[in-house]
Amino acid sequence: MVFIGLALFFAYLTYRAWFSPQITGTRFDLYFFIVFGLTIFCASIPIRAVYFELKFARAASELVKNDDISVHCISLISGVIYNRYAGFVTGGEPDIYLQGDTCEDLRRFLWDPKGASLSEQYALHVLTHETMHVAGILNEQKADCAAFQRNHNMAMLLGVDESVAKVTAMEIHGQRSPRHPYYTKDCEPDGSLDERLPGAVWLKTK
Repeated sequence: MVFIGLALFFAYLTYRAWFSPQITGTRFDLYFFIVFGLTIFCASIPIRAVYFELKFARAASELVKNDDISVHCISLISGVIYNRYAGFVTGGEPDIYLQGDTCEDLRRFLWDPKGASLSEQYALHVLTHETMHVAGILNEQKADCAAFQRNHNMAMLLGVDESVAKVTAMEIHGQRSPRHPYYTKDCEPDGSLDERLPGAVWLKTK
């Protein structure tokens, strides 16, 4: 909302500079280009945020065949309240909420999926994990394991090349640690939580 307000403010100053050049003496002076540039910059931030939220939502919707899913990148203020969670959903609701940092990592992942850092890869897993909750899997360990088996599909739905998506999915699964609260030894190929999905790609932990 802050950047929307700033964009409107600078747009107003641009409008005045355009239609009232007597204020500065000329229509196309340095002042005009500065306020016009600031208008574009401030407007681009919320537009970019909405674009990616829609992109994430479309991928999540396609993954579980639910057209009602929406994704929200929460603000810095809201992020303080929910700082324990990289992402979350409210039971029974199709809305996925992602921390601002998670959204930024996910955007960076899409810019360079082949060279993505561990946190950027994990952001993909967070989106898949929360999508599993929307699909009705409320147990955290089951949702996490279901996400491991679908991360490559989520990546491809976001536009990542299939070969890179598969490698990413295996690397995400390989990042797991028994110290993670959602860890379970049953989440292995041929384990009790293995859904044996056709084409599932994941790595057996060592």
